[in-house]
Amino acid sequence: MSKKKIIVVFIFNILFLFSCSRYLKKDIVLQSGHIKGKAVYQNKGISSAIVYVYNKSEKDYSLRLLTFSSPSDQNGNFSLELKPGTYYLMVKKTKGPAASILEKNDYFGYLGGNPVKVSAGSSVDLIINCVKNIYTSSEIGAFLNADKPGISGAVYYDDKPLDRAEVFIYLSMENDLRGPAYYSAVTDEQGRFYAPLEAGTYYIVLRKRLSSDQFGPIQAGDFFGYYEANPISLKQGEHQNVLLYALKKDAPKGSANIATTSGMTGADQTLISGKVHDLDKKPVSGVFVCLYKNDEMVGKPEYISNKTGEDGSFQINMVSGGKFYLIAKENFGAIPQPNDFIGYLSESKDHSIEITADKKLAGLEVIGEKILSRNYDK
Repeated sequence: MSKKKIIVVFIFNILFLFSCSRYLKKDIVLQSGHIKGKAVYQNKGISSAIVYVYNKSEKDYSLRLLTFSSPSDQNGNFSLELKPGTYYLMVKKTKGPAASILEKNDYFGYLGGNPVKVSAGSSVDLIINCVKNIYTSSEIGAFLNADKPGISGAVYYDDKPLDRAEVFIYLSMENDLRGPAYYSAVTDEQGRFYAPLEAGTYYIVLRKRLSSDQFGPIQAGDFFGYYEANPISLKQGEHQNVLLYALKKDAPKGSANIATTSGMTGADQTLISGKVHDLDKKPVSGVFVCLYKNDEMVGKPEYISNKTGEDGSFQINMVSGGKFYLIAKENFGAIPQPNDFIGYLSESKDHSIEITADKKLAGLEVIGEKILSRNYDK
């Protein structure tokens, strides 16, 4: 082959590879998803805050840092490009290294709707409310049972102790820090609590419900929180002090994203909706609609709706599609009692439903009655 032909072939190969790389890059971009949002403290944007993205290890369910955003702008806005997947988002703004444990006056945020699902070509908009580390442990004063093994702490909302808050301690992130905990403690009037624990690794969250409901998603006005230094490693015989700051859940403001018990999803993703009625076709309000993977429909469901509205309506945004078994319960998580309402999907003999990922299924009808309430003497 002549030298001239070799040069021509070389140039052709370079152009071919360049052309392929452009299309390959385009394909990669098309396969990614977009998360954009705002980090705020008391409804004001936080500048120079960094959003950290974690995914969950399949081996031990611990969170592993995957990537992080550029610092937020002066209004708290941030943006992330991510491959399709399910992620946990946290915000930190510190004076020292961005990933260090918070010091006084640092900011921290944990998305209440974690985890977030990112689909190819989709965009998820969200707001991450943050807390400010106002106090140090020494400023709080004496903790409960500080001379005994375990974890003592104090819970604050803004600059005041939060009493009657329930602190939940989990052994792993397997169930996304929802459902029954390994141990729980209730704060006293000074916001303090104590958990007698042996050596181990623990995750700490808090919730305070204003209603008498013990189960289901927290409602507007309820409090929640996540300890910024999770997980805690406790040695045998050791005692540690922690400070937790609570956030209050805001009422929905028409956001395109909805927090479910299994995470935050976009309104353009998998969704089911419908109404719950009794045998007389009257709407049933104040009940939970639950989706299970098993036909026994017991234990922890995959998804739980908020309580049905006055017209019996419900909606569940889902992280993925598949086959589920649907039941409506008045007291989720508890053994049904006389006069409790139980309802099932009317158009399915086995009460199952199938939905394709990223699709909407509306108009479902759930019909039921109060158990053990009939007058069998008639």
